[in-house]
Amino acid sequence: MKRLIYVAAALILPACGGGGGGGGGGPSPLVVSSRSPTDGTLNAARTTVVYVGFSRAADPTTVIGTNFTLSAGGNPVTATVTYEPCNNTAKLVPSAPLAASTAHTVNLSSAITDTSGVPLAADTFTFTTGASADTTLPAFGGIMGTIPATTSMDLSWSAATDASTPIVYEVFVSTVANCFNFGSPTQTTAAGATSANVPSLTSNTTYYFVVRARDAVGNVTQNTAQTTQKTLTSFLQDVWGSIVGVRCAGCHTSGQGSLVMMMSSATQTYTNWVNVNAVCVGLPAGTKRVLPSNGAASFVYQKVSMNPPPCGSRMPFDGPPFLSAAQQQTIRDWIDEGALNN
Repeated sequence: MKRLIYVAAALILPACGGGGGGGGGGPSPLVVSSRSPTDGTLNAARTTVVYVGFSRAADPTTVIGTNFTLSAGGNPVTATVTYEPCNNTAKLVPSAPLAASTAHTVNLSSAITDTSGVPLAADTFTFTTGASADTTLPAFGGIMGTIPATTSMDLSWSAATDASTPIVYEVFVSTVANCFNFGSPTQTTAAGATSANVPSLTSNTTYYFVVRARDAVGNVTQNTAQTTQKTLTSFLQDVWGSIVGVRCAGCHTSGQGSLVMMMSSATQTYTNWVNVNAVCVGLPAGTKRVLPSNGAASFVYQKVSMNPPPCGSRMPFDGPPFLSAAQQQTIRDWIDEGALNN
């Protein structure tokens, strides 16, 4: 009787240990993560360029015209397809203006795969062109000027010209050169603007910018020439927070005579550095610890970058290793930018 009970229990209870693991499945399919135009768009420009983003890197050899197509009324639209691996986006450019007031269908087949051969979850979306006969792109020269701040950038340009007004401007931002998703602008300006402020950037970082003009019927310039500019170095974040507070402050926290700079806080460090005379035997009179806009002549920069420096020992005193070339450059950039208390 006991043996029968044990057998029944074995049949009822779920298996454990080595018999499990049946729920993992294979890798998730590659999917379309962004579309431009968005599905169902009305009054799209007849010069529309189609952009799609993928959820991860695609195999470029599969992102081709037979797998990424555009049709109107069931008839194929001749177009060129390209793939941008830097941001996993594909672009379809029709060879001629699209038919007016016509529904268009975009198809992406499962023959598109990721770099491991996992197929795309086939995707279809539609947009409808407007009735306008205007297929002329605005005349536009692109960005003319940049003014950096610590976490933002001011861009400016000369106004575009076009028969269909008002004109707005699409701003694209990237931290990688020549890598933009032109189907998804970072911001779009108000009509007639000739400048834009790009916020929420990271200090001490090189950015790349492209601005395009879009007329009233949706024709967008296709310029790709980029402008590059670095945001200002932050004293609080980049100099104190990442370098001085980590490598220098520990030895500069108590009075050890006039030769030692107190660096117990960012405020104290800034006060004891900027436009303060350096005290070290043999230094030329009037040498500043930090001389704004002149890193080469600033004793702080000389102390961390020269071996040996003009006076005393190279800093940090616990080196080597001393500050990396990138850390030295950060201090130099901050001084050359005016040694701002930012």
